[in-house]
Amino acid sequence: MDTSTDLDQLASDLATHGVAANEHALARLAREGRAAGASSVAVAVLGDRREPWPARIRAFTLVARHLTRPPQATSTFTAA
Repeated sequence: MDTSTDLDQLASDLATHGVAANEHALARLAREGRAAGASSVAVAVLGDRREPWPARIRAFTLVARHLTRPPQATSTFTAA
C-alpha cells in the first residue's frame, strides 16, 4: 500500500466484500508490514487464510496502524 488512502480503500473493501474477496491485497499488505517491521504475530495472522476473519481484521488494523504512524524521533537526551 502506498498511502493511507489505499488502506482506507482496502478497509472499505473488507467491510463491503469480506476477507475472502481481498486475499491478494491482504497478502501484499502482510509483505509490506513484515518489511516495515510490523508485529510478526499480526503479519502472520493477516496472511494466514486459516485464521478466522475477525482475527484477520484485527491484524489488518494493527499492521495498517504500524504502516501509517509517523516515524519515531530518536531521543538525543543525555543525562548530566
